[in-house]
Amino acid sequence: MNKNILAITAMGLAIGLSDSKAQDLSIDTKFAFESEYVFRGVQLATESFQPSIEFGYNDLYLGLWTNQPTESGASNEIDYYGGYKYALNDKFTLDFGATVYHYPDTPGDNDTLESFVGISYDTFAKPSLYAFYDYDTEAFTYEASVSHALRVNESSDIELGLSAGYVALDDSVILVGPTEYYYFGASADWVYRLSETAKLAIGVRTSGNDENLGPQGRDSNLWGGFSFSAGF
Repeated sequence: MNKNILAITAMGLAIGLSDSKAQDLSIDTKFAFESEYVFRGVQLATESFQPSIEFGYNDLYLGLWTNQPTESGASNEIDYYGGYKYALNDKFTLDFGATVYHYPDTPGDNDTLESFVGISYDTFAKPSLYAFYDYDTEAFTYEASVSHALRVNESSDIELGLSAGYVALDDSVILVGPTEYYYFGASADWVYRLSETAKLAIGVRTSGNDENLGPQGRDSNLWGGFSFSAGF
């Protein structure tokens, strides 16, 4: 799997060494804290720091996202991802790429590779539909989402989001537990813009699944989080 990480790193170096105009390159950073870490309807950790950085060059993007739990015994996670967004017209955008999920605290083969393809529609609720395939766990995931921002005043918004998905796992890889499940998610964040490129956000989230997957068989979660993000 190291070859996948090296390939994504090489892509990042190519972007960084480009001699094109500076305005073609964007950098977005984010530092977040979440009282729970829930991924596709399943709680994986409690209180966690989630710093991230993403580089963009025209329609290409490359990023790194991490989950660093504050409790002992929970595993760290580092995700490397890259992709390309192609505008089909002035409303529809196609997005495709890949993510390497790396778990440095897990012995043995501690990373997986997942590819994705999705389409979004630039309208009131910004609907999108994505499909994912993890080559190591042989899992298909399909997710639909909508989002909308409500203007509060000149410097703040309320951002709302809804999502629902379906995961199908290969029964030859997953020997214990369900091989398929449905999940949902919802969020509401108050976002305050410090400047054109920096903002603060605080909000609540809820998420769950239909198979009681989670600590002590919990099938749903309600938690909060806050973040600071800045672009360059």
